Amino acid sequence: MISRSVIAIVLALISFVVPVATADPVDTTSVTAPDGSRLEAVIPIDSRNLALSVYAESMQRSIPVQVLRAADTTKPRPTLYLLDGVTRQEKTDAMAFFADKNVNVVIPTGGENAW
Repeated sequence: MISRSVIAIVLALISFVVPVATADPVDTTSVTAPDGSRLEAVIPIDSRNLALSVYAESMQRSIPVQVLRAADTTKPRPTLYLLDGVTRQEKTDAMAFFADKNVNVVIPTGGENAW
């Protein structure tokens, strides 16, 4: 199960990134939870997709997380957590469905037990 600290870090990142229309690097040193969970890396894939590495203190490992930003980033949008993301991406058209939607989609992609 993904810890509350990891969720808080991802939410903090999204609230920081969503209003910005560029793919500028994010300062990952300022996003750390009280328990030590932290954002390790943000890799812009394109204008709407980010690859994150989030260290989960409770799991003692880094979790890769994919973020699909909302189609319109001019104002804050709701966030959907698509758990079991790798399986959902392989077996559904979820990413195509969300491609034009105004919702942020957060997908832990670290395999079994990554969330």
